[in-house]
Amino acid sequence: MAAYAFLGFLLRSAFGPASRRPLFATVAAALIAAVYGAIDEVHQAFVPGRFATVADGAANTVGAVLGAWIAVHRETWRRIAKTRRRS
Repeated sequence: MAAYAFLGFLLRSAFGPASRRPLFATVAAALIAAVYGAIDEVHQAFVPGRFATVADGAANTVGAVLGAWIAVHRETWRRIAKTRRRS
């Protein structure tokens, strides 16, 4: 989950904080990371000693969404901290 959270974070950050369509950028980042996780699970089904499970796929998706969400809110948290330092 942590790896896909990091991937979702990086993908959402790649769109930039001043994205014209922030919701689209967030959903796209989470979706790209989740699809990559699904492809990885399919790949694991063909690797000896590895298993593809729905639970792993769900964990990958949750991590991707969480990472994208953190990337969106990071800018908000920074603005709040900057405002508090000025006061």
